[in-house]
Amino acid sequence: WLAAFAMPPELPAPDGSRAAGSPSVPYDKVLGTVDGTVSIIDLEGEALNRLWPAYEMYLSTAEAVGPTRGHLLHDIFVPLNPEAVPASGPSSLGAVGITDGFTKGDGITRMRESKSERELDFPVALIRTALTFRVSGAGVTDLSDSARIVKLVGAAEHLEATVAARLGAGLLERLLLPPGRAEQVASSRQEPPVQLRNVANAMRRSRLRRLRLVFDPARPPLEARVALLNTALPMALRDLRITCVAQAPLEGVLRVLGTGGELETLSLVACSLDAAAGKAIAAAIANAKGDSRLTSLDLTGNALGAQGATALAHALRGGTNKAMRRLSLGYNQIGSEGVAAVAQAIAEPDCPLEGIALDREVDDAGAVELGKALVTNRRLRVLRCKYSTIGDVGALAIVAGLAAHLAAE
Repeated sequence: WLAAFAMPPELPAPDGSRAAGSPSVPYDKVLGTVDGTVSIIDLEGEALNRLWPAYEMYLSTAEAVGPTRGHLLHDIFVPLNPEAVPASGPSSLGAVGITDGFTKGDGITRMRESKSERELDFPVALIRTALTFRVSGAGVTDLSDSARIVKLVGAAEHLEATVAARLGAGLLERLLLPPGRAEQVASSRQEPPVQLRNVANAMRRSRLRRLRLVFDPARPPLEARVALLNTALPMALRDLRITCVAQAPLEGVLRVLGTGGELETLSLVACSLDAAAGKAIAAAIANAKGDSRLTSLDLTGNALGAQGATALAHALRGGTNKAMRRLSLGYNQIGSEGVAAVAQAIAEPDCPLEGIALDREVDDAGAVELGKALVTNRRLRVLRCKYSTIGDVGALAIVAGLAAHLAAE
């Protein structure tokens, strides 16, 4: 682990200024200029027992540093043991990682499956080390640094839980899947495994800003285990994305949404959400304590129907939500009634939406309503209706509305 904090404090910072002895210089200044960070951990996990590397990981995943406000991508890599053959087959990469997104090696057509298979090769022993990380036992060159770092993060618990949650998130997907043969006997009473409970406890107390869980539709996670996330989702989340689960942890999502706090991106794709779930999400957005920061909502591939879509559209009307910029409701069988409700929402001058996706939802009747909405709308920049059944009448209505929209600009 190459600790950025190991650099002498008198070195020039990235902006050319001189550091003033701050323990977060120059690392926090670097974070304000980059898209993400990479943590490279040794096979023995020594870096996970050192305080400064742990603090760097905390800053990368929890703190709102620089213009990205905590939206840094953070990848964790460990060298492959040359004597071991990965479960996914021989590799020439020389390392395996837990990544926030896809890598070049994941390919184009099988990105989701490749990422899942690749991350299964990450050493579980290192994740277990992170789950037991404690500030009091962590190695540090100067004993006074412990007190300084704890003061910077507010409490030792915040640092410990966030480090555990970031590594534990890499183990979370496999812990939510059905048990293998070796585990079936031990889990005959369907109780969540101890490791899953430990990860959930760490997440609950952490300041983790980003969580993405993507599953293979052919091998969905166990509902009883996913339910554990209802109490585990951290309140500091800014970006939550869950794909392909039969029963999303809706209770936990509503709890995070209802605070009107940090959440900015919410994606629940192919999570079997029905009209009642759509109404509950709409109510949480409309009635959130304080101003909601939610800017992007993706509910593609569920079963919201017209009622769910109408409830969500109403939540955007009247200026109750000024932050929302992107809404995706495709593949939800919302019909003409649901499309009309969305059109009424974007027709209002104070509707904040800049992009809407209604793939496979728009027919001629819906297109006519969308065309009318474009006449008065001044914010919309993207209207996506792929794989829809729009005929000549609907197409002409959208063109007429678009012409008026552009003329007004």
